[in-house]
Amino acid sequence: MTGVVVTTMQPRSEVRIVVEGQHPWNISQETVEAALDEPVASWRPLTLVVTDRTLSLEEQQGNLAPGTDILLSTKLPEPSKDRARYDTIRQTQALDKVGIRPVFEDPAQDLVAGQDVHDAYQVNVGLGHGPLAVVAAAQEASLQLSDGPEQSFWPWLMGTILGLVLTAFAMSQALRHRSNWEARFRRLTAAQRRLAGVVLDLEALEVTYLAIDPEQRPRGSPPPGPRCVTRLWIWPAWRKKSSQRCVRAPAA
Repeated sequence: MTGVVVTTMQPRSEVRIVVEGQHPWNISQETVEAALDEPVASWRPLTLVVTDRTLSLEEQQGNLAPGTDILLSTKLPEPSKDRARYDTIRQTQALDKVGIRPVFEDPAQDLVAGQDVHDAYQVNVGLGHGPLAVVAAAQEASLQLSDGPEQSFWPWLMGTILGLVLTAFAMSQALRHRSNWEARFRRLTAAQRRLAGVVLDLEALEVTYLAIDPEQRPRGSPPPGPRCVTRLWIWPAWRKKSSQRCVRAPAA
């Protein structure tokens, strides 16, 4: 049930977009709000501020004004004439165009997240989607900066199956142990009954011997005296105890 609840959770916060200044590509507060079919969902509240100026060095390092989580500049980057790697071009274009309040322990991760947000904006602007480019940047910021719970159901399902398998194994071991113990107990009970029959026979012989006149006893019989019969109890199954009962024959 916990897995179902976690995997079906939906973000309840949103990314607030604030547009400041004059921007190209028909970007304004009104056009961005009109382009939003619904608020950009997020696992934690975020504020994206869109500005028309170049960011300062402190803002690029994440020292943003209170209430601002992402600062995005719409100022067009200078065209690069040098041939460089794609990663280098991305870093150069986003160098003074985006700033993110530090979220990760590794500052390099904040830099990569900022580049992804700027890429989402830059790609859509290149297609002529001005207000939608800002919305795309907000959606990317939500993905990068608001980690939600794991949405995959497989870990929960595998954990449940493993727990059931272990439970079934433990129950089978317990039932086998109980069956073995009951079988030993039944054998012990049968042995006790046979032993009780033997003891009764011995007592009957003893009583018969003592009841016969000494003159009529068979030759070679032992002289009359105390006769002891050993009685053995085995109860409970893990305890054994024996005792003797002595009967003195009557004087001749």
